[in-house]
Amino acid sequence: AYSYRDSEAAPFDASRDEALLVPCLQAAKRRCPHLTLIGSPWSAPGWMKSSGSLVGGSLRPAMLPQYCRYLLQAVLFWQSHGLPLHAVTLQNEPFHGWAKYPCMTLDEGQQARLAALL
Repeated sequence: AYSYRDSEAAPFDASRDEALLVPCLQAAKRRCPHLTLIGSPWSAPGWMKSSGSLVGGSLRPAMLPQYCRYLLQAVLFWQSHGLPLHAVTLQNEPFHGWAKYPCMTLDEGQQARLAALL
């Protein structure tokens, strides 16, 4: 698992997806022009979360604006490669922040505030 920003000071870096996923999705889009892409994050970057890790935890309330910018940067990244996202979920399994893999609790209040910011 990985994020597009490993620390608060780090720049947004989607080079891994640019090298591996973008070419595959562009080829799929050429074969199926009506292909619809949806983004669904499993976790905010670890430094934004109570656990300090991609695994488990919840979004720290103060990080809501930064997480909003992070999601927007991801949307713009995919769009810049001719792969616009039709929709983005706020969080995959938002009440499942206790697992031993990348996940995050995002309660109803945080979801509402994040949606309003986006």
